[in-house]
Amino acid sequence: MKTLLILPPEENRRLIPRLGIMYISSFLKSNGLDVSILDCKALDFSFRDKNSYKIINNSIWCPIDWSRLEREISKIKPDIVGISAMTNDINNAHEVAKIVKRLNKKIPVIIGGVHATCMPKETLEEFPYFDILVRGEGEEIMAEIVETLERGRQIKDINGILFRSNGQILQTPVRSELKELDKLPFPDYDGVPLEIYTQFIKKTNYLDNIDATGFYLSSRGCPYHCTFCASIKVHGHKLRERSVGNVIQELKQYTKKYGTKMFWFWDDTLTVNKKRVLSLCEELIKEKLDLTISCYARVNTIDEELIRRMKQAGFRYIYYGIETGSEKVLKDIRKDITLSQAREAVKLSSKYGLYTTAGFMIGHPTDTKESIEQTIKFANDLIPLGLRLAAFWVAIPLPGTEMFEQVKNRLRTFNWPEYFYQDCNMPQAKPVFAPEGIGYTELIEYQRRAYREFRYEFVKNKILSFDILYILGVLGRRIKRVWNNLFIS
Repeated sequence: MKTLLILPPEENRRLIPRLGIMYISSFLKSNGLDVSILDCKALDFSFRDKNSYKIINNSIWCPIDWSRLEREISKIKPDIVGISAMTNDINNAHEVAKIVKRLNKKIPVIIGGVHATCMPKETLEEFPYFDILVRGEGEEIMAEIVETLERGRQIKDINGILFRSNGQILQTPVRSELKELDKLPFPDYDGVPLEIYTQFIKKTNYLDNIDATGFYLSSRGCPYHCTFCASIKVHGHKLRERSVGNVIQELKQYTKKYGTKMFWFWDDTLTVNKKRVLSLCEELIKEKLDLTISCYARVNTIDEELIRRMKQAGFRYIYYGIETGSEKVLKDIRKDITLSQAREAVKLSSKYGLYTTAGFMIGHPTDTKESIEQTIKFANDLIPLGLRLAAFWVAIPLPGTEMFEQVKNRLRTFNWPEYFYQDCNMPQAKPVFAPEGIGYTELIEYQRRAYREFRYEFVKNKILSFDILYILGVLGRRIKRVWNNLFIS
């Protein structure tokens, strides 16, 4: 039987590879199963009319040509279809399921991903064209489902799923997370059009003008309890790490095969285990891979020894989730960091030449106008310490999170696509939630102002400090952007 794994298309084509579906594909193949990936996020299933395209905040916005997607699925002739979706694309995933059922109503459609995991029963109740739902990490579960269906057996004994039976939704016991990540085969990078991702990165100058980027996962799980994070619903709180040898092996293999020298580690926070990161750095230096590496980190896991060694090993970009400039709000969202730790982490990262970036959220449930002002000011105060870039997000109470449970009775809508209209660059921007005493429009204006003031303060700081390298770098990036737009199709 032929299994087709599908990433649904989006009107907003901000292209970042989804490693989860690539891991599932490689695991199925390692079990001798016939599987392929249809990556609708990379492959252009939009209408060909270029007048319908818009570029908003480094994203390509375009309407989807569903009939063309239907023809593509029809050509593949799958026997089983698996779809992976997050909250923002769960509705489009259901549109894909409708297409599959229209082609052949006997094809079982399996849904997985963050949204399905966080709202399992609700997802099957809301979206009738999904037959089976996978909760959590999908490699072993998907393999069992496919093998069971191939043998014509019942799926009721497979742990970690929900399914329909005689008009009812039945649920099997929750499955524990994978314990030994080294036993997983490397992701099926050949199953997706990596060259399209590379071209997109070049075209939009995503990740600061890097030409080719490999996205990488060296661990799963996070021991922290941030109220806004949905990742722990999929990967759990227990930190499970691949061995350093396994990590190096994949990096070498990927670099040799695809020529990529820049990697973004997608671990929730790479730096939780200092000993392991130091060991990884030693091996990177020993192997002389000459890579440029980016990662997410927590400010309370950073010290001078770690940052110095990371820089020597090729780490160039580091992203800190600081979230707010209010100590009270930090406690409310259980971030388990302090503002002084944030200042020190930014200062150390900059001292050793890492391109230091940070993320902040506006509109936490306990945010006030005063605390939002503190967030904007704190971000600006980090510029002289070395902060190069700041992202200001309007907080989204994601399904499955503690924040969602706190405010679900106060949400503006449960229309999932509209749930993410929270970017000030969107013409239809309107947050799904606003704290008491703050309007939706006010939140967007705070976000817009935060970006505007940060850019102003950053440029002012560079000019007043006579940072010639920065000025030349800006000119170089502008020239390259023009070149890419002219000559990269």
